[in-house]
Amino acid sequence: MSWSTYLFKEIENDEEVIYYFSPNKNDLKENMGKIRLDKTAEMISELKPYSGDNGPYGFYIKQAGYCLAKCFKNGEYPETVSRYI
Repeated sequence: MSWSTYLFKEIENDEEVIYYFSPNKNDLKENMGKIRLDKTAEMISELKPYSGDNGPYGFYIKQAGYCLAKCFKNGEYPETVSRYI
């Protein structure tokens, strides 16, 4: 069984980038988790857990954080990011 986490960029500017995340790429936005990166402070400034019913929400927070950390390290924030394990 594989686990997927999808991130969808909502906004990016000089100060922050915001992604919504979910294990289902067709999920409703109100069910998705939210992760906000403060680029100037180089830290996550907001984290809202995934509220759907597909497994443990803590797992998806960790996967979203991992994906965002890779984006930050590369200096690129694509429109969509996904991770499969």
